Amino acid sequence: MGAGDPVTHIIFDLDGLLISTEEIYTEVISELLSKYEKTYTYEVKRKLMGRKALEAAAIMVKEYDLPISPQELTDELHSKITPETWHKATLLPGAAALFEYFHSHGLPMAVASGSVSWEIEAKMFNNKEVWSKLHHIVSSGDDPEVKHGKPAPDIFLVALRRFDDPSAEPSNTLVFEDAWNGVAAGLAAGMRVVWVPDKREPQGIPDSSLSQETISRLTRLTSLEQFDPTLFGLPPKR
Repeated sequence: MGAGDPVTHIIFDLDGLLISTEEIYTEVISELLSKYEKTYTYEVKRKLMGRKALEAAAIMVKEYDLPISPQELTDELHSKITPETWHKATLLPGAAALFEYFHSHGLPMAVASGSVSWEIEAKMFNNKEVWSKLHHIVSSGDDPEVKHGKPAPDIFLVALRRFDDPSAEPSNTLVFEDAWNGVAAGLAAGMRVVWVPDKREPQGIPDSSLSQETISRLTRLTSLEQFDPTLFGLPPKR
């Protein structure tokens, strides 16, 4: 399909895009690293965002030369974050309105997150009326069908299949992401992607190897509130 053809299916990332959990992650990881006299930087954080927990931990161990294994680091992080911790997460600006828009126009939605299922359940403890509009959720942290975490396209292709809709194709699917790893995964899956990065993310595209065709499927916004559905063949917001 062309860039102007209507999208028919929507897949959202969760952390840092729809809810404020990235702040919690940063606080907990910063506290843990301080034990080893290390400082958690955005440069490292952006390498971790969107990945499965163990994959992210392996990167942290290597980046900071930590004297523990990725599994030990993962276990320590999980010991510091309880379901109640995630209950503090709040919806980010524009998330609820976007869900209402897509729901009112009959576009099925899914969430595709690198978290494990119990974490997603805890993160979605509040705002049940928003999450009830989802068709399904894919948690790559413990979903056996998702073999590789972002930036591999696996999670988005699994999410697409689970719409159980013959008309659902990568080219008419729109992914919303805040992390470049997730953006790369969506683009690799052949989907169109809306990127809402952290304010600290430099301008430009991190991967200079991307083709013009691939770049044409990417739209960068500063907030979900900035989303213009008419750019994706959809009716304007009221």
